[in-house]
Amino acid sequence: MQTGQSETEQTIKQITSTLAVGSHKIKCPLCQNERRKNRQDRPLSIQITTDNAVLYNCFHCGTKGACWHSSKISHTKHPVQATKGPYAIDHYTKEKPAKIINSVGANTSQEQFESRQFLHGRKISDSVIEELGLLFSEYSFNGSGKISAVGFPYYNNDGEVYAIKYRAVDKKLFTQTKGGAKTLWNLPKPNGKSPSRIIICEGELDVCSFYQAGVKNNEYQTVVSVPNGAPPSVSKSSVPVQNDNKFRYIWNAEKYLENIEKIIIVSDNDEAGRALKAELSRRVGVHRCYEVDLKRKDVNEVLANDGEEAVRQLIENCTPMPVAGLNTIDHYHDEIMELYENGVKGGYSTGLENLDQYLQFYEGNLIVCTGLPASGKSSFCDFVAVQLAKQGLNGVFCSFEKPPKIHALQLSMILTGRPFYDIGTIEKMDPKQLEGSLDWINDRFIFQDHLEGSPLTIDGILSTCATAVRRMVNCRYIIIDPFNYIDIQAGNGVSQTDAISQMLTKVSQFCKSRGMFCIYVCHPQKIYENRLVTPMDISGSFAWYAKPDTIFTVERVSEKVRIHIQKQRYSFFGKEGMAELFFDSLNGRYFEAEQEKTKNTDEWDTNF
Repeated sequence: MQTGQSETEQTIKQITSTLAVGSHKIKCPLCQNERRKNRQDRPLSIQITTDNAVLYNCFHCGTKGACWHSSKISHTKHPVQATKGPYAIDHYTKEKPAKIINSVGANTSQEQFESRQFLHGRKISDSVIEELGLLFSEYSFNGSGKISAVGFPYYNNDGEVYAIKYRAVDKKLFTQTKGGAKTLWNLPKPNGKSPSRIIICEGELDVCSFYQAGVKNNEYQTVVSVPNGAPPSVSKSSVPVQNDNKFRYIWNAEKYLENIEKIIIVSDNDEAGRALKAELSRRVGVHRCYEVDLKRKDVNEVLANDGEEAVRQLIENCTPMPVAGLNTIDHYHDEIMELYENGVKGGYSTGLENLDQYLQFYEGNLIVCTGLPASGKSSFCDFVAVQLAKQGLNGVFCSFEKPPKIHALQLSMILTGRPFYDIGTIEKMDPKQLEGSLDWINDRFIFQDHLEGSPLTIDGILSTCATAVRRMVNCRYIIIDPFNYIDIQAGNGVSQTDAISQMLTKVSQFCKSRGMFCIYVCHPQKIYENRLVTPMDISGSFAWYAKPDTIFTVERVSEKVRIHIQKQRYSFFGKEGMAELFFDSLNGRYFEAEQEKTKNTDEWDTNF
């Protein structure tokens, strides 16, 4: 085996001795003679660093690794090219990699010896080291000086290494080359199709452990690792999507993941691991996620203590992650005890204390809002959305009666407390206020513009919302306004009543599987002058009353607005009743008392 490895290294050194520093795609001398078709293809990716390290990867025969030229290569730097393709990384690292020692050759340096011994101690064999192309190197961790480390190379679509993650051998220290990886480690080159299942691990050593047990990449499955470990806890704060670097790798792999039927999440058996599992499942859809029962801290500990068969059994015995209605009560035992000891935690606030006793929002909640035309249904939902965003909850607007640009201006008025145009003695918001509010809105809301999309079906809306969940951190709710714009696809023996019922079931299941809630705005089928509008007045189906968890009616009486809670399925989150509010048409805000409405508004609201 060593002889073969040495010959490969010599061949790579020979063909790269005349190449410039940078990235190259060439014919592979190791498999070229075996190919009958596509003999002009250049599947061997070569990357040469300024310190003479050579990283190579052939996407045809699978040969990959690293070596190092003993003599200095004096050539002009080859310019780094931007990567292309559906999983394109948004940058390359321009940092000069540390000296890389061939992980698969016969090098007997101290770094080689210490790194290899470290992996052997973790029960990772030389064959797995070679198969995964692990690197041995010296690297500096937080100014500690150069110490022996194992390197995990990250490849782009062209087979070029654009980032390396290092793990110290004598301490649990991790670092990455400048910029860091933004994709899953060990993700195969896209080939137009995806396997039926993927195993997502918390660390690269877990992937190595699965490979050691024979669980590896093939046409049936892919075994990968997240690039940056687990978060300390489930995110509750609002982070703009453009700054969501912690989970950017999920978005970059979206095309690869979208057709995979079974996603097995193998995170560490600790609080951070459970947080990672929750965040990943929410982004990819918990309905297709499975979990494993780790009796130990991680997969590598299972391998080291219990053997390869125990590692294989982790995958064979994986179980679906909890989805409402598909678990035994044992699964909820800890939650039940928490409720028994500490009581039920309240839902999310409306921002109005006198209304919160009747109406709060919670995960999985399906809410219907109705009322006469011009009663303030949309403006009230906008106000609530701003209050939810101030609590760290981001959302998706499916508002089909107004374009996003108008919608954004209305939200900015609520946020700043200023109108968009001069009204009498009240000055409009200035440009700085407008820009500040638009930035705030941009980071917390996504707008579905029906003018730019396909016909408005509930399947199309939910598909768009699924993408929003993956793109935006803490995306927790959908506002569909109004129902009347949606194409109810009845037919083939399905009545409109049944079609609406099925539609509401889809929305409810979507929200429960992703830890979200939905506010559905519905117009009544006709105007009723002398009585309050009820859910029974919504056209189409009795399901408008039966399916929702919460139903409220917005009624406008002069400058007063009454919120009538006509159905509240769970008393923990409110009750039936009525709260009276005051509405300021100049800025779209709601108040609990009339005197609050008349407060001085000369100063810009900077609470955001």
